[in-house]
Amino acid sequence: SWASPLLACVCTKPPEEMPTKRFETTTESGLRAIVARRGELEDRGVIAQRLRERKIANTKTSIVFGFDKDKWETDAMSRQKDILAAKPRDIAAERKKQHEMKMHLKFHTNISFGGEGQPIDYTQDSKQADPTGHIHEYTGVLNKEVEKFIKQSSLYFGNDQPVYKSVAHEGMEYKGNNTEFEKIQATTAKLKKDLRACHYSLGEDKIEYTTDYQRGYQPYTKEQQESVRGSLAKEVKADLRKCHFELGHDPVLWETDVMRSHWKIAEHIAKEGRDPKADRDKAKALKLSLQKTSFVIGDDEEYD
Repeated sequence: SWASPLLACVCTKPPEEMPTKRFETTTESGLRAIVARRGELEDRGVIAQRLRERKIANTKTSIVFGFDKDKWETDAMSRQKDILAAKPRDIAAERKKQHEMKMHLKFHTNISFGGEGQPIDYTQDSKQADPTGHIHEYTGVLNKEVEKFIKQSSLYFGNDQPVYKSVAHEGMEYKGNNTEFEKIQATTAKLKKDLRACHYSLGEDKIEYTTDYQRGYQPYTKEQQESVRGSLAKEVKADLRKCHFELGHDPVLWETDVMRSHWKIAEHIAKEGRDPKADRDKAKALKLSLQKTSFVIGDDEEYD
């Protein structure tokens, strides 16, 4: 292969830099880039060993259901271990304690109004001794009349005179009557007559013999029509009756493109002057340049 000697040359001895990049090829620049990055790769033996381990790992199936240590033990076995690890029991002492508790609950009533073994103290807080000795300084003094009034018992059951009558007796007493019996009788007769009549009503509106068409197109008088009709000003009406056609307001310039180009040439000659000899030389130079064939591949200075 023709690339091997070049690769060996690049590996052993750096090539001399050319003054220009004109003769540098794509293959040479690519090989230089590969050789420059050889230090980034690992050893081929390490790469092969890693690929072999990855291939073996991919051919295995690993299923993990947790990382806790399995405790192969039943509930019965765990309970038996707890019983064996417990302290030894005194069966006779437990039975004796249970019997005493049973007899106590059977023949005793457990009602207590205080601490067990403590005497009950019925002393009021207001009669207890002052531990500070200065409570009299903060005690208020009541008025004699207020103090006497507070100590008395006031009990009232009402001041109305009792009436010894029963409810039945009170209900049968005549207390006068303002009822208008004639008015009630007339109202009763009117209601009785109204209830015996037939109450069917098909409407009480006045019948209007007209059609929807006639109702929708109501005839208006001439005065009403003139009052709602719009009117235009005479100037507006006259303006609307005119013909408004506008084809532009710019002045018409009657000249052609040829005339315009000739006038520009004439203006340029009149402004800067004309040299016939210089014009002929310029025309000859332009003709010679058009007769030549020029190929430009690039203008980069590095590839000259």
